[in-house]
Amino acid sequence: MGLTTIFQPARNRFLRWRKERYWNRLWRKPDFRPLWLSDAPRPWVISGFESGWLAPGKSVLEIGCGPGTAAVWLAQRGLQVLAIDVSSHVIEQARKNYSGQPGLKFWHADACASTEISRAFDVIIDTGCLQHIPSSLRDGYCQNLLKWSCAGSRFVVTMHTKDRSRYARLSEVQALFSANFNLVYSEEVPPADPERGNQLNSVFHFVRL
Repeated sequence: MGLTTIFQPARNRFLRWRKERYWNRLWRKPDFRPLWLSDAPRPWVISGFESGWLAPGKSVLEIGCGPGTAAVWLAQRGLQVLAIDVSSHVIEQARKNYSGQPGLKFWHADACASTEISRAFDVIIDTGCLQHIPSSLRDGYCQNLLKWSCAGSRFVVTMHTKDRSRYARLSEVQALFSANFNLVYSEEVPPADPERGNQLNSVFHFVRL
């Protein structure tokens, strides 16, 4: 057993701690308004509801929910939503802002670490969390994804193409998920900030095998 293998768990715990600290620091800033943040759900979330795969009564897990824009939108339309984020601060704020909303729960959880979430969901959505996760932590993400899904569960993940091509992102997600998920289709969508229209996002729609 090499030193890398011995020290990897400790290194990963440090990386997770640093990631949580980083996002807590950002969300505590009153003027924090990243370019990817939107006051409305992503267009593919809205079209998913209109086309029926995000239907009332379905259970949804949102990974990296931020302030909860998409989560509350879906809950208001009859879906059962559990929204998680690595930032305890943004989860506290979301709970205050949307307290009393039926069908909606916010949990502080790291998608790359062991959590108390033990159920499978009809739909899992990630609107930009995965692209920020270091490669050494992605095994934990993939393991959780299997715990949180079952045959037929849909998994949708958004990856920006600012520094990688659409085809590089396709290869990236296929390498991570193709053993257990079938890629149904992908689409290119504009960013949340219309002034950055030249930086498209790739949205990959998977179904659990």
